[in-house]
Amino acid sequence: MTVRRWIYLRALHWKIEFHAWPAGRKLFAVGLPVCALLVYLAHRFKPWQHLPKSGTWEDVLLGTVALAFVPFVMAAYGGHIAAEAIADPKRSARVKTYFWIACVFGIVVAFVQQYRSITQDAAAKDKTSKVEDSVLGQLKSLHDQKPILSPEQVEAKRREDIMTLLRGQYILQHENVSSGIVDGSEPLPADWVNQRLHELNETWAVGETPRASAKPAPQMSFMTLSGNPRFAGRGGEGANFQVGDALTFNVYYKATGPNSIELLSMGRFVAVEPNTEHETQKQFADNFVNEIEKERRTVQPGSSTMMPTDEAFITAFSATDSTKSLVLTQDDLDKLRAGTEFAFVIAQFDYKDSVKTHHLRRCMWLQPPSQAPGTWHFCEVFNTSD
Repeated sequence: MTVRRWIYLRALHWKIEFHAWPAGRKLFAVGLPVCALLVYLAHRFKPWQHLPKSGTWEDVLLGTVALAFVPFVMAAYGGHIAAEAIADPKRSARVKTYFWIACVFGIVVAFVQQYRSITQDAAAKDKTSKVEDSVLGQLKSLHDQKPILSPEQVEAKRREDIMTLLRGQYILQHENVSSGIVDGSEPLPADWVNQRLHELNETWAVGETPRASAKPAPQMSFMTLSGNPRFAGRGGEGANFQVGDALTFNVYYKATGPNSIELLSMGRFVAVEPNTEHETQKQFADNFVNEIEKERRTVQPGSSTMMPTDEAFITAFSATDSTKSLVLTQDDLDKLRAGTEFAFVIAQFDYKDSVKTHHLRRCMWLQPPSQAPGTWHFCEVFNTSD
């Protein structure tokens, strides 16, 4: 009980005396423990043992003074002067103490930051220096080694090893190195290599390697339609349809390009639709694709060759089977001419040239009054060429 009371009385006495001290003594009372803590940390962790010898401490101290000590001291001093205007002496002293504590804390934090930044930079430089020394040591050993086997073989292998190590040195010393130099597919700059070889006292050099000229891409050939579909009635190609004629059109196509093409398969179809709306066109094209897929599953397509500028035609009927063609009546002709019905022609060609397989797809509809040669319009769907 006596000890506890003594401690309490001493603490109360210290508090009274502390508040009675001037601001300078309070700052000393606060700064002394901070300095003691810094001394203990320096003795405990010995940071100078991890720093290089070449002026690194000067960099740390100069950076701390320039970036933290002067600004923080000036700020704390300004706060100290401003606190003089506070009427209450205790509050004034307390504010001054807070300013100086913040000053000391800021300087300590800035010192730690400078220390960490500079030591990390020094460690990175030391690592790079060690790697370069290792590469140069291996280059030196390769240069000094004596041939054991065939002189020509050993010399060729030695030069190859030197170039491999020089490639590694170049990658380490340069930024933004191309992927070709990294994987070895692109030669190193000849002037840089020759300079390194001269430093190694080598008597050979490398020349500029001419870049391989790009291999020209093979030219492709294509198939195109030759004009619009043509009437194919009994009156001859291009004559108007008559009652009793089958609703048929000839679709002309030709080969273009420098090389021949191989025609793999063809499909064509004619239909009569009530309008030319988008949905009607889409349904017509979908029905055609379904018919083509059915035919491919049952019939093995053949192939034929077309030379450049060759031209031919296929006849499109109102059904895939010519025996089911629509035979026109007077009512059919009247509707086609009046615009209450519309004739659609669709075709697809699959072919390949020396590069790849291509596809030509065309869909068109005939504008009334449906008279030869007719005014044709492309559908909004299906028309592609690849």
